[in-house]
Amino acid sequence: RKFGSRKDLIHIATTYCLDRFEDVLEEADRKGKSPLEKIYKVFRGYSELKNHYFFWMRVYVDDKSLYHQVFLKQLEMFERLVIAAQQSGDLRTDLPSGWIAGMFDYIAITAHTSLNRGVVAERDIYKVSWDTLMNGVSPKKLF
Repeated sequence: RKFGSRKDLIHIATTYCLDRFEDVLEEADRKGKSPLEKIYKVFRGYSELKNHYFFWMRVYVDDKSLYHQVFLKQLEMFERLVIAAQQSGDLRTDLPSGWIAGMFDYIAITAHTSLNRGVVAERDIYKVSWDTLMNGVSPKKLF
């Protein structure tokens, strides 16, 4: 009733979610000391947004044209942090920065799916996400 239509409600909720993630990115960039610490702050801040990711991806698929530029802007903000971490020697330079930045999305999907299924406790979600980004899933380097 407050929003006029379901479409208006979804638009306002989506904008709110996107704004919260942008806040996480900006705060991490301001408050982190090293590039890697800034990326860690993004992981931690994002994990506190709960199911934001599922909502955001649903809307992105349903109306890509409306939110595509915001998605790209936020991905570029994160990729700048990745590039800085590569330049400081904290992340591998033999991988494209866009590849590493894109992993954030896939780790976010895995984190929230695992959380919803009860595979990982909420208190551990950012630790497991961070460990997966930094160390992968193999106990040894295969190649």
